[in-house]
Amino acid sequence: MKQRSIVALIICLGLYCSITVPSISQAHVGTESIPVIAEMEYRIYVDLNPKDIELRNKYGMLLLNRNKISEAESQFTLILSMAPKNFDAMDALGLVRIKQQRYPEAVKLLQDAIVINPKDVAVYLHLGKALEATGQSKPAENAYENGLRLLKPAAGTSTPTGKQTKDEEAALRSALQNLRAKTAVSSQKHKEVTK
Repeated sequence: MKQRSIVALIICLGLYCSITVPSISQAHVGTESIPVIAEMEYRIYVDLNPKDIELRNKYGMLLLNRNKISEAESQFTLILSMAPKNFDAMDALGLVRIKQQRYPEAVKLLQDAIVINPKDVAVYLHLGKALEATGQSKPAENAYENGLRLLKPAAGTSTPTGKQTKDEEAALRSALQNLRAKTAVSSQKHKEVTK
């Protein structure tokens, strides 16, 4: 019965949108509408399948990307209550903590995520950012370097050890370069002050 009600709601919503929103009725959805529609669809699907962790993770990431931090936090916290070792939710909750400027909590979550899945390149970038925000330059540098190390092929193969994208590699290299530049400037200022 609940599923029939939801399907009816979706149909009514579609009809309502086709009448009231010209861009939808003309099959030309503006790009600003897409995240709103996607969020609405995910919400419906999550309500229909509350124990679907993968779906809930995707919904949480959509919320996080839309800067709906507390709603995203709720999704990831709920996932971790159902599956305490869920890497994706742990990593994502670490990102939430970074956005909330709760850096020590972010560091802990991201370190725990690495224990679960040490081959995900992006989590090293996230950890580096959190460490950097707490003023831990050397550990942040190590995190970035560890992420980049995963991009190198394992001995005797041509396949990188870690899961990555070119964007993540570029982000890691950029973060490492920026950190080293900041560290060099800071070190230079310290030398000038102590002269």
